[in-house]
Amino acid sequence: MIKNTDQVIEAVFEDLGLKKKILKDVEDATDEQTIFASNTSALSIHAIAEGCRRPENVIGMHYFFPVHRIPLLEIITTDQTAEWVTATALDFGIKQGKTCIVVKDGPGFYTTRILASLLNEAVLCLEEGIIDSPQDGDVGAILGLGFPPFRGGPFRYIDTKGAASIVDKMDKLNKNLNPRFMPAQLLRDMASKNSRFYK
Repeated sequence: MIKNTDQVIEAVFEDLGLKKKILKDVEDATDEQTIFASNTSALSIHAIAEGCRRPENVIGMHYFFPVHRIPLLEIITTDQTAEWVTATALDFGIKQGKTCIVVKDGPGFYTTRILASLLNEAVLCLEEGIIDSPQDGDVGAILGLGFPPFRGGPFRYIDTKGAASIVDKMDKLNKNLNPRFMPAQLLRDMASKNSRFYK
């Protein structure tokens, strides 16, 4: 069914084992020139490609939610990614109407690291009483920092993604980088209780 496919983009949830299995299945079903792109926001592209037959054909293509409204596409390369694979992914993204940035593989790439820091700092400001409410934080982010109103500010974003998902990504960043990504206690508490800022 996918034998003559030029490019496969997987978009399953953030599970390294599952992504590696899909890559193996794609390699088994396609030819030598098929590109495998992983839509991941935090998993290492090198780790996904580790042990595969064609690591030079593996690349990250991180789309942002909601895909139809966020114009950015973060393309992630490893030291093994072939130049033609990067060029093809870039061309594909541009044809989709995306603005593309190409970044090197590393914990959280670029956007997830920046976002994790911002989200955590917003929650710390609430914890420390710098802001009185999530609403104040979101209004400040939308009107002062340029967050898109349809998405909301950092607190609405955390509610949309789920505190547990945010904490999981931050724990991985903290493990791979350093304590600057230690999740705020309030965020950790919310994750354990599956609670939200907005009811």
